[in-house]
Amino acid sequence: MNKVQQFYQCYDEDSRLVKDDYHRIEFITTLYFLEDYIKPGLKIIDIGAGTGRYAFTWRSKIVVSPRWIIVPGYINLMREKAKEQSVKITVSHGDARDLYHLKTHNLIWFCAWDRCTI
Repeated sequence: MNKVQQFYQCYDEDSRLVKDDYHRIEFITTLYFLEDYIKPGLKIIDIGAGTGRYAFTWRSKIVVSPRWIIVPGYINLMREKAKEQSVKITVSHGDARDLYHLKTHNLIWFCAWDRCTI
């Protein structure tokens, strides 16, 4: 396990974006700025999806594929959430440097620590 995996293995990523006002503002602001890009039927790859907070938020409008989750425990958590919400998702553990799925999706969403890119 590398240093990034070790950090996130012990971090409560699932509540990060809702645990306090500062983080809720981050989440709401990100949703606001991406709203222009989120169109019905859009297919997005969410690289480094954490526990799927954005994927589950947008699931009613678009197809989000959470991929390349770096912490194996997050994959199980995301699958549990999907089952509870009757959502069909494909989640995989892997390396974001391998973007072979890029050609089948309209938009790539990549979030790494303090930077998000589309």
